[in-house]
Amino acid sequence: MRPLRLELEGFTSFREPRSVSFEDTELFVLTGATGSGKSSLIDAMVFALYGSVPRYDNRNLVAPVVSQGKVQARVRLDFEVGDREYTAVRVVRRTPSGGALTKEAVLERKGKDGRTDTLARTADDLTARVQDDVIGLGLDHFTKCVVLPQGEFATFMRAKPRQRQDLLVRLLGLGLYERLRHRANQLSREREGMAATLLHRLETDLRDATPEAVHAAEARVSALLALRERIRESIPQLTELEDAAKDAEAKRDNAERLIEVLGRVRPPGGVEALAEAWTQAKEVHRAAGEGLDQAVAAREEASAIREGLPERARLVAIEERRATLASVETELRALKRELTEAEESLSVAVRDEQAATEQLSRAKRVRESLPTQAALEGVREKRAALAQLQKRMARTHERLVDAEATAAAAGDREKEAARELEAASESLEELRLQHGAADIARHLTEGQECPVCLQEIAELPDREPPAGLEAAEAAKAEAESVVRHARKEREKRFMERTAVATRMKEGEEAAAALAESLADKPTLEQVTDLQADIEKAEAEVQRCDASVRLARERREGAALSAGTATTLFDERTKSAAELRESLEGAPAPDDTASQIAAIDAADATLTQARRREAEAREKRAIARDRLDALETRRGQAREELRKRRDTVAELKPPSAEDDDLAGSWRRLRAWADERAAEQRSGRDAAVSDLKAAVADHDRIRSELRDLCRKEGLDPATDEDPSATCAEALGGARSSLLHLRERERERKRVAGDLAEARGGAEVAKALGSHLSATGFGRWMQNRILEWLVTGATMRLRELSSGQYSLDLDARNEFLVIDHRNADEPRPAKTLSGGETFMASLALALSLAEQVAGLAARGSPRLEALFLDEGFGTLDHDTLDVVAASIEQLGTERMVGLVTHVQELAAKIPVQYHVTKVGNCSSVERVET
Repeated sequence: MRPLRLELEGFTSFREPRSVSFEDTELFVLTGATGSGKSSLIDAMVFALYGSVPRYDNRNLVAPVVSQGKVQARVRLDFEVGDREYTAVRVVRRTPSGGALTKEAVLERKGKDGRTDTLARTADDLTARVQDDVIGLGLDHFTKCVVLPQGEFATFMRAKPRQRQDLLVRLLGLGLYERLRHRANQLSREREGMAATLLHRLETDLRDATPEAVHAAEARVSALLALRERIRESIPQLTELEDAAKDAEAKRDNAERLIEVLGRVRPPGGVEALAEAWTQAKEVHRAAGEGLDQAVAAREEASAIREGLPERARLVAIEERRATLASVETELRALKRELTEAEESLSVAVRDEQAATEQLSRAKRVRESLPTQAALEGVREKRAALAQLQKRMARTHERLVDAEATAAAAGDREKEAARELEAASESLEELRLQHGAADIARHLTEGQECPVCLQEIAELPDREPPAGLEAAEAAKAEAESVVRHARKEREKRFMERTAVATRMKEGEEAAAALAESLADKPTLEQVTDLQADIEKAEAEVQRCDASVRLARERREGAALSAGTATTLFDERTKSAAELRESLEGAPAPDDTASQIAAIDAADATLTQARRREAEAREKRAIARDRLDALETRRGQAREELRKRRDTVAELKPPSAEDDDLAGSWRRLRAWADERAAEQRSGRDAAVSDLKAAVADHDRIRSELRDLCRKEGLDPATDEDPSATCAEALGGARSSLLHLRERERERKRVAGDLAEARGGAEVAKALGSHLSATGFGRWMQNRILEWLVTGATMRLRELSSGQYSLDLDARNEFLVIDHRNADEPRPAKTLSGGETFMASLALALSLAEQVAGLAARGSPRLEALFLDEGFGTLDHDTLDVVAASIEQLGTERMVGLVTHVQELAAKIPVQYHVTKVGNCSSVERVET
């Protein structure tokens, strides 16, 4: 992954929109003061890809990325993977509860034909596509392969074996094997528990599910099948006997039924009295009909007289309309006065509202001519910030003067120490020239060749050391030490002066920018006066606005009153006109009264005639009801005769005559008595046949019950043996099926038991192999060997072939110095620059191991970011570091994050990050 362009707004200290282009850049540095926002640019790239900031403890925590006082943060990263370009955008918005959510997230890919394809539209989809498809690294792997934890690898190289083991587990995720061991042991225990459960089941609830039990159940089913066949052979004879019994029983029942039915053939009482009453009722009905005809004629005559008179309701309505018209005319006169008063009030309210509206417009124009409170507050804040910045720059200027003086003094001390070193060296050389032989003799060793005569030294010469030579050597060594300390002090003081000068320059630029932005802005006194004017203008606007609202309410009230009065006056005027129109052509008031009186008299006569007609109708209805009741009783008597004949129709009773109801009843009764005697004889013969059939049936049933008892069945006396056998056979078959199923279940449980025991043994063996003394230690040793192999290749490149890495028997790091006869020595003895090269080589090697262990294979590592503090390195080491990083930049994009100006100055492309107030900005500078 290579970043091409970064855009961010509202992200941590980058409150305003900022963009950073990394195109055509292989090696660059992010530089600036501590806390200026350098690392936030790296955080923004990681956040655009994975939606998390690695420095936060909680990966799901996104609220802190939104700048204080801002509603949302937006990050866009254009980047390249291989030959394909991608764009990742995330927008985080604050929630009312104080948290934040990623509301927008888009991942796009630019095609080779120029078209853009959208790969993800949600935050989770974007992270998943980056991790699984685009880059192939998760967040943890990315922060170890691309954003290297460089500081941990100096610790890693010097740490004790146990500490190094813990760090490898954390960085490479080797805790997976420990989790696998725990899971294997857990699985072993689970399988052992499962095996115990299965064994218990075999020994308890499946204990009786044996082949012998299945064979016994099968024999039981066979015996019951034979019994069922024997019962089935007896069924035809039993059925024949049952049919004979049913036939005899039916004949008996039929005879008893007919005897009972014939006994009920008796005539009802009062037949003669019913005939006489019916004749009398018929005569009364005829007389009532004649009275009704007379009452109808009288009512029709009265109706004709009433129909000749006009409608009474119309005359009454005319009188009511005359009264309503008089009332409406009186109300109209009062409404006319109210309408005049309402129109006058409305006119006054309209004038008052217009005047108030004009005053409000003048007040608003005065307010609009003044600036906003926010603009004035902004000017006030900027002037306060400028004053504070100027004070800070004054203090910074004083520190700069002190730093320059201190640096100059340190330079003078270094020069003085150099002069003293030069004098000591000259003194030492002069003594060595004077006492050369004695000086050489001090360094001779028996058995070696003499540098003067080139002969082997058999015996060392006995010479006293020259006076003053050792003192001169000590003086020179002391002078060299003073020079080194003076040089370091001078470099430190000059670096401090450079840092103060940088802050001074940044402050001056910020102050100039603020002063320029305030060039045409009012002074603080003018701001105060303008704010007072704004308050007065706003108060006047509020007063005028209240007056307008009050005048509007009064005008609306007056308009409502006038409208109501007008509507009511119009309605009453319309009602009066309609009433006058409806009274045109109506009779005079006196004629109306006389006609109403004549109508009332005719209505009274008609009412009396209708009452008499109703009384006549009631009498006829009573006579009709009496006649109908007698007709109903006669019909009931005839129907009763028919029903009695129908009950014995199968015996062909004598016919009946409608005119002679009583005689018909007498003939039917005599016939019924004769037939009842015949049915009693037939009933006695059927009872004898029924007893014989039942006795034979019971004998056969008893024999079948005895057979059932032989098979262990005990049917009740009234129970069907075939049903008892069928029930027992069904139970035996069900038991057999259940037993066969349990036998199969026993075999399956036995197989599961063997499988569980085998799985427990395998899991236990795996847990043992994955113990700390087993596979885990072997894997860590192998990884260390891989790390050393990869780091050696890097270190030889970074050190121009001078150094390699190796491991001793205790897995401690060794450095092989190829320029010193391949002498191995502990890595702890490396100098600062050498330690940096070795730890960087280890970091790059581990980054490649992490990429190889990534879930999606081995992605290409096209960029590297070192967010590392370089402030502790000396001048010489910084040169080595710069050279190493420059060489690394030939392989991939490399970005540094540092505030050390001496190192930053060695990088060709620099991004200066500055922070004014709480707002950061970035500028690209190429040297």
